[in-house]
Amino acid sequence: MIFNTWSYAVFLILSVLIYWALPQRWRNIWLIIAGIIFYTYQVPAHTILILGISILIYLISLGMLWAMDEGNLQRKKLFFTIGILLSVLVLGYYKYWKMIVATWNSFIDQLALERSLMLPEVYILVPLAISFFTFEYIHYLTDVYQGKIKNRSFKSFLLFIVFFPTLVAGPIKRFEPFNEQAKKGMRFSIENLSYGGYRIMVGLAKKMILADGVSPWADRLMSPERWDPLMLWFAVFAYSFKIYFDFSGYSDIAIGSARLFGFKIPENFNWPYLQRNISKFWNHWHISLSSWIRDYIFIPLGGSRGNPVKVFLTFMLVMAISGLWHGAAWNFVVWGLYHGFGLAVYNVYRRVVLKPRGKDKREDHEISWISRIVATLFTFLFVSVGWVLFAVTSLGEAIEVYRKIFFLY
Repeated sequence: MIFNTWSYAVFLILSVLIYWALPQRWRNIWLIIAGIIFYTYQVPAHTILILGISILIYLISLGMLWAMDEGNLQRKKLFFTIGILLSVLVLGYYKYWKMIVATWNSFIDQLALERSLMLPEVYILVPLAISFFTFEYIHYLTDVYQGKIKNRSFKSFLLFIVFFPTLVAGPIKRFEPFNEQAKKGMRFSIENLSYGGYRIMVGLAKKMILADGVSPWADRLMSPERWDPLMLWFAVFAYSFKIYFDFSGYSDIAIGSARLFGFKIPENFNWPYLQRNISKFWNHWHISLSSWIRDYIFIPLGGSRGNPVKVFLTFMLVMAISGLWHGAAWNFVVWGLYHGFGLAVYNVYRRVVLKPRGKDKREDHEISWISRIVATLFTFLFVSVGWVLFAVTSLGEAIEVYRKIFFLY
């Protein structure tokens, strides 16, 4: 179900009414059932797939816990490796196999090699929210491996996985904060009901009025040959607002829907376009994703410390993965590399220019308002130019847009 549809509205209202009508001990079970119904509404066969993978991930987590109880670190590591590989391979097959096949076949064709080396193209229907499922699986397995999660309840794990307000577009949850709320039980609250309804209305307004309102302008990026550079610049900025209102609108609806059941889930956007550097932008844009990438990919790879070349490559790799997570196409990978380069350059600027002068930790009020405005506008421009790669369907289309807006005739 899509959030801005009548089917979701009816489903949500019925789910909330049944949830609060049930005795406390049955409410979480109802949320699991509701999540399965929600997911089955799209493609029933995919429900079997997700439930099957969830059972395997849960059993693997139990294997790690048993290995830890026995002090068998080697077996714990084996279970962890199997779980991560399972999660990544399932995501890779459903979301990226088509891209892999197309890239390989194009490579073979360009080299004029034997066509027998080409891979057969197959139609694969991507399961709804497979990327979000995968990141929550990996988070759960990693935190079990590190001893942060010691859960043995399948009901708690399955509720975390199939909680329907966060299935479509996040935010990406963390198990422990979510489970603490689920265990203590919820009490009906008019405040939660009114706040949840308010966030849903804000989200719908963002999506249906603001995002959809600027769509006709943003869509001009899809046909750059028809428009002059000035009109394409309007389209670039229109798309910046469209994607913000789309993403943050869906997050608002998810947060509001969860609050109707008494759950507080992470905020996902906090005025990202008002930030004065690319690092701050990513700390305020799709916050649950940015923090997940930081904690489970960036920091394990070494973070921003160490050899400058290694740090640069880490930024590039991490953001390329982020781009690939957003979409199975090379324009998304290049978008990720673009942001990785921006973050790496800013990291060098912070370490070489700001830190020696003691300016890297200065508060906003200590920086002149002119500097703040210029830095914020530059950051917004940098991000907006990058969104071109997100908006189009191929690198060729993006190059055509860039060629025109930068007058590269």
